[in-house]
Amino acid sequence: MIALIAQELEDYELRDKALNTLRKVLVNWLTYDGEDDVPFYMYYHTNWGSMSGDGGDHGMAKNLTDHHFLWAYFIFPAAVLASYDSEFLQGYGDMVEMLIRDCMNPDKNDEMFPFMRNFDPYEGHSWAGGYGDNSSGNNQESSSEGTFAWAGLYLWGLVTNQP
Repeated sequence: MIALIAQELEDYELRDKALNTLRKVLVNWLTYDGEDDVPFYMYYHTNWGSMSGDGGDHGMAKNLTDHHFLWAYFIFPAAVLASYDSEFLQGYGDMVEMLIRDCMNPDKNDEMFPFMRNFDPYEGHSWAGGYGDNSSGNNQESSSEGTFAWAGLYLWGLVTNQP
């Protein structure tokens, strides 16, 4: 958000500093070489058929929870960065697409991820709980984070020229 606000204020030095910091953090998370990645990296979890993040929070890898919340913190800033940095888009766009497919997949025929994993068309919102293992079933404890996830998806679509 600092980069976007700095852009509006025409403070290009601050904008570029924010974008450089953002690039460093995102590249760290979106890259895995098996050596210097601990504890922040992502991987495809074959047992769950889902992306997981090591170093992540809220039981995301253990309970398959909060993926649309957590991935929004990558998708939205990746879209902001990609709008300024075509090299980032070219180098890491496929990984961002994996995060999108994991939690809000628009493809009914995808063999790696289920269609709209977190979204419940009957209820009209997403669920945070991974598999409804508590007395109240799944939950949506943060509508603001859910909204941020969908806003990130929309922004990514604009930046990458995808419907």
